[in-house]
Amino acid sequence: MTPVPLPVVLPSPLPLPAPPSLSHLQVPEREFSLSLSHPTLPAGRAVIEAVDFGEDPHNLQIERVGSSDAPISFSIIGPGARTSKTVDLQAGTYRLYCSLGDHDALGMHATLTVR
Repeated sequence: MTPVPLPVVLPSPLPLPAPPSLSHLQVPEREFSLSLSHPTLPAGRAVIEAVDFGEDPHNLQIERVGSSDAPISFSIIGPGARTSKTVDLQAGTYRLYCSLGDHDALGMHATLTVR
């Protein structure tokens, strides 16, 4: 008599942990205003996209209020262009602004709250 092979039962695979979620923030820039698609974001990784809807070149700087860390700097972009970065944001208040010429003084700034 030929032995009957027993079925092989493999343990079910463990579920993979969910990847960390990414928040998204768009920052439209115009002469001379800067707005945010969301006034608040959760702490953690975020994709921040600066879009120049104006007629002049702009850049974007992001500084955590009360921190001595260097600002997160985005390159200068021209009209119709966009640039983005994935960054890690800690809880706190952030100041976003265009550092070109007197753009900040003319109103190109906004405040972001990270919780």
